[in-house]
Amino acid sequence: MLHDVGLFVRDPGEPNYLRRGANLIEPWLADWGLAGDDARALREMMLHNHALRPVPGVGRAGELFRRAVQVDHSRGRLRHGLSRSYCRALFRRHPRLRFNRVLLGFFRTTLVEDGLAQLLPILFPRFE
Repeated sequence: MLHDVGLFVRDPGEPNYLRRGANLIEPWLADWGLAGDDARALREMMLHNHALRPVPGVGRAGELFRRAVQVDHSRGRLRHGLSRSYCRALFRRHPRLRFNRVLLGFFRTTLVEDGLAQLLPILFPRFE
């Protein structure tokens, strides 16, 4: 859930919850032993995980995380090369419990508190 931590942070100066989350963790990257490419990869995961399409310039880890989020949010309907049986087994092993309610709450938070205009750069980062 670290990638969505910006939903729980209010900052009137930053309406994009992805950037709020990345800004929040930035001071701790060195404490976590992350620098250089590793820190860049985490930032990319934080900033581009909800992009609907690949984001130019994002490294392999950021792109793979974006795809993993799509598999998760679509309940395996989008599989990015994973087999249907693998996804079913994965969801059985790691049940989503109230995930749909949580996802709806995240969407509502973004829409109501951050504004509809923030969905475009979240889903389509090229609009920034």
